[in-house]
Amino acid sequence: MSTVVLNNISDCKRELLITVSEEEFSKFYKEVISKYQKKVKMPGFRPGKVPFNIIKNAYGDSIQMEAEEATVSSFFKEYVQQNDVNIVGQPELIEVQKSDDNKSHTYKLNFDVLPEFELGDYKSFVLKEPVYRVTDADIDKEINLLARSIGTKEKAEQITDYDMQVVVDSYKVDPETKEALLDDDPVKDIAIDLSRVTAPKLKESLLNLKVSDEFLYEPDAQENNFQSEYIVIKEIYRIILPAIDDEFAKKATQNRLETLEDFRQEIGFAIQKQWDDRTRQELESQISDKLIEMHKDFDVPVALLSLAEEQIINNLKSRKADLENPHVKEYIKDQSEKLVRLEIIRDKIIEKEELKVEDFDIDRFVENYFNSHLQEKSDTVSRESLAGFVKNDERTMQALLNQKLTDFLLDFAKTEEVDFEEYTRKIDEEIEQEIAMQKNTDATETVTVTVTETEDTDIPK
Repeated sequence: MSTVVLNNISDCKRELLITVSEEEFSKFYKEVISKYQKKVKMPGFRPGKVPFNIIKNAYGDSIQMEAEEATVSSFFKEYVQQNDVNIVGQPELIEVQKSDDNKSHTYKLNFDVLPEFELGDYKSFVLKEPVYRVTDADIDKEINLLARSIGTKEKAEQITDYDMQVVVDSYKVDPETKEALLDDDPVKDIAIDLSRVTAPKLKESLLNLKVSDEFLYEPDAQENNFQSEYIVIKEIYRIILPAIDDEFAKKATQNRLETLEDFRQEIGFAIQKQWDDRTRQELESQISDKLIEMHKDFDVPVALLSLAEEQIINNLKSRKADLENPHVKEYIKDQSEKLVRLEIIRDKIIEKEELKVEDFDIDRFVENYFNSHLQEKSDTVSRESLAGFVKNDERTMQALLNQKLTDFLLDFAKTEEVDFEEYTRKIDEEIEQEIAMQKNTDATETVTVTVTETEDTDIPK
């Protein structure tokens, strides 16, 4: 006979006490010791014939542990199935106790569950829709970049303007001494087209440098790059642009297009598509922020937080971020909590609205894929095979389901068109304000520590 007591520790953590009679425990104990008997080999005994008492003397602790684990695993599984509990992660065995009269065993387990909460009014969002209209100047800029990629290069000794290309080596930096770590996995021969560099500080740092010059580059916080680097200039080139005419269009498109006008039109459509995609991303970001803000009063499971933190850390490692930086640690903590919270909210809305990925969603995904991979698609990849892959790939199906949820929420939302550049400028201002506030907070904490240390010091009278 067994008894089960459930205690709620928090929104998403439960404590389970399972009490099992000695008779029930003995069944599992006998199964474990029988397993040992089959595999244990001892001199003087035939295989499988070693007496139980000898096995217990030799492996008693291990047998007891395995029997306890088998017992609690069996009864916990039975409890979950009978009570339709959706656990998150793996249960943790906290404590095992045997009654004073040796007639029962009690197991204390902790496990995570998804929190229960009420959904807010997610059908009444008011969103800013940043809009951009492509200009001839945008097309000219893109054509110039393409021309640079097929132009000729001429060696130079100094970076005199931003119409140049440089080849550099990048070294990690000791965070304390700021010295280059020459033997710590440097990145060699990085080609940088200065006309494409978006970080103002990096462009300014490179200007007027010569071959063999080197410098310490410490990125600004808003560059979304958490690591300083030591850069060595190896080669400098001036790019000689080709004539921009029909022949250029043919060469740039591998004879797919005949005229410069057709090429400009195609580029215009492609640029507009990029801006429209950015608009979509910004709308999705606003929806995510509003969903999180609307549902911030429930705890999130520690098990899911750990998984999210691991994913973010792996991503930052690939970007060679300084994981010991306090701001990076805070970023990891903040982002993992947001990701988990958003996933829980999304899943609850999807369940409530009974949203599902339909065949036409997969067909649209496949069609978009082929339309955007005209140059890369292979005759060996058919639409049918790609659709089959998508249906069996859990991550892609989840992404399509999330996309469908976003479409659903956008259908109900009210949008206000705003100029994209003005929208971006306001976001940048908000980021700068947050950075300034953080610096003030850090400075205040430093002053507080200094004052406290002074007060605790014995000062001679």
